[in-house]
Amino acid sequence: MDKAALKAVEDTFVGLNGLGLQKEPLETASLIVKDGKEVYTRTFSDSDTPVFIDVEKRTNKILNVYANELEHTTAEYPAVFDKLEGYSEEQLLKQATIQAKRLLSIDLTGYKASKNPQMVGVVYFTRKGTPTLVGRYNSKGQFYVLGFEE
Repeated sequence: MDKAALKAVEDTFVGLNGLGLQKEPLETASLIVKDGKEVYTRTFSDSDTPVFIDVEKRTNKILNVYANELEHTTAEYPAVFDKLEGYSEEQLLKQATIQAKRLLSIDLTGYKASKNPQMVGVVYFTRKGTPTLVGRYNSKGQFYVLGFEE
């Protein structure tokens, strides 16, 4: 991984620190082809709750962040279902704007949020002419997954 891509990953962890997560040791590293792009995939963990970060090799753009520690377990979902459903699209866009800036280095100005009616805890952020950003959020309104759907 080149220095610019490594810096992008390090910058992502600065954003994750704001959610109470600390950088764990690098567990796995690979270079894959995803949707026709070469992508560095990094997994950081010293427990059973890893953080996955995908970085496009050519641009050093963070494509996806998955912070497993912030996700609810299957057993917890019935207890938090109403809380997940209760977030408005405006509230989710506000939180995603903060996290997208910190984790993906993107500005969500002009984006619209729409919750997935079939999947609780999933929201799409769209703006004409740009790739869709998909987020999964927990009962605190924190996004544990933010990534581009290209």
